[in-house]
Amino acid sequence: MKKLMIACFSLAVLMTFLSACGSKDDVTVNTGPYEAAVREYCKSRSMDMKVASFEKVEEKDETATAICKMEAAEMAGPKVTWKFTFKKENGKWKAVSQETSK
Repeated sequence: MKKLMIACFSLAVLMTFLSACGSKDDVTVNTGPYEAAVREYCKSRSMDMKVASFEKVEEKDETATAICKMEAAEMAGPKVTWKFTFKKENGKWKAVSQETSK
């Protein structure tokens, strides 16, 4: 019985460690201003896309980059990963370029 308890405990500890491996950190900055900038960027270029989720946002002074999952605005479909570059103009973030991330 003691060996069974030790085996169960060991398995529980192992499963806890395995479930934590590969987990992504959540984005800790407010993504609202970036999402608005991406929406305006796509609208100005007639791209019918919207942000599904932000994977990573890095700010440095008056510039920022964000990696996000994009999807079609009007219908369900596959999500693609895009990398956006932003600059701050008059206190607001503006998306200035994007590229498909690999």
